[in-house]
Amino acid sequence: MHGVIIWSDKTRGRAVIWCEDHGDLAFYGGETEGGSIVNRFEPGDLVHFNLREDDKLRLALKPRLVAADEYPTLMQDLKDTGRDIASASRLRPNLRSISL
Repeated sequence: MHGVIIWSDKTRGRAVIWCEDHGDLAFYGGETEGGSIVNRFEPGDLVHFNLREDDKLRLALKPRLVAADEYPTLMQDLKDTGRDIASASRLRPNLRSISL
């Protein structure tokens, strides 16, 4: 599966990936090499990974970089869209009965 890194914690080697199927986000727990954590991903990177579903959690396994910084504004775009949807849902239509 392909996805875009939307959050990354290099100190713990973790990342959250927005998946191409627009399903639940996938969690990457990091890999280790020689006892040290390896996470070379940055938000906006396009990655390819194997997906495993464990209970209700989607896990990204063996992610590989496809293109660095391919979608640099994705996280902000998602936040803005969520804010727009929340604002629209708070609006209450002014419906009145009109007799003809």
